[in-house]
Parts: sequence; structure tokens; C-alpha cells
Amino acid sequence: MTVRRFLFALSSLLLLPVPFGSDSSVRRAVAVDTIGNSTSGSWQGLGPDSILVHLGDVFTQTSLRVIVDGRGLSGSGNGSTDEVAEVRPGEFEPKASTWRVHLRSVECDSVPHRLWESASAA
Repeated sequence: MTVRRFLFALSSLLLLPVPFGSDSSVRRAVAVDTIGNSTSGSWQGLGPDSILVHLGDVFTQTSLRVIVDGRGLSGSGNGSTDEVAEVRPGEFEPKASTWRVHLRSVECDSVPHRLWESASAA
């Protein structure tokens, strides 16, 4: 089984070959932070070198649109939370942000055992 792990800030993103739902082209993704909290989601290929990742729970939603190169992934991320911000007096919208994504690929053998445990629990 081929598993890709990408570092995301001080977290890890695991792109697993396991199907996610009924569409066989959509696979399982898990983000795990340094203390073991995990967020699950899905990923799918958009072409020969592009991937779309969706992660989230009831509080946050994150999407990454990235290109695969020899060193990892790079592209952009978009996220929103259940927090709201007042955009005009009396008018509120969910907080959202956009950022550049640079994720470094590492060998599966270097993934700590506790990370696999956290990913399995997600």
C-alpha cells in the first residue's frame, strides 16, 4: 500500500489509498497535529499532477488545491470556521482565510507510530 505523508505547518497530512464513500476515485485523507488531534476528509486527483483535498468537521472546513512535484505539494488552501466576524454593523459572516500551501513529502517509514494511531482513530 502506498501512503503519502506531507508536513503541514507542525502537522501531517496523510493521503491514503483507501476509498472514501461510494466514488472509487475519491480517497481518504487525514490531517494530524503534533499532539495527535486528527481531522478526516477526502482527496482526489484532478489530473496527472493535481490534487484536491477536503478536510473538516462540524467546526472547520478546509480545502487544498495543490500540484504534486518531486518534493511534495504546493498550491493554495481555503478554510472557514464556525466563528463569525461582523463585516458590517449587524451583519455577520463565517471567518474564512486563504493561504499558500507548501507540503514536503517524506518516506512512510519515517512516520511515527503514534501518527498512524491518530490517523486510524479519525
